[in-house]
Amino acid sequence: MAETQTKKNVQENAAKAGDRAEGAAAALNDAAQMTAEKIAEAGTQVRDAAAARAQDAVQSLDGLATDSRRFVQKNPGLSLAAALGVGMLIGLAVRHRS
Repeated sequence: MAETQTKKNVQENAAKAGDRAEGAAAALNDAAQMTAEKIAEAGTQVRDAAAARAQDAVQSLDGLATDSRRFVQKNPGLSLAAALGVGMLIGLAVRHRS
């Protein structure tokens, strides 16, 4: 009889432990889902911010290219002299490094 009671106690304790384990697993699953959602949201925010900055950079570069074209069209001699000067400086820098 004591053996039967011991088996019954062991089975009850095992069932309780199983229930607690299931509860803990469910809590961990919920926490993991919340964490995954927060990470996905942060990733979306980073992506959107990067896209906005990239768009700003593209617009700035387009404006710079347009301004440069206008300057060269209005001042071709000065532009040619500046390009020649920059080329000479690069050539001197490269020659002295070798």
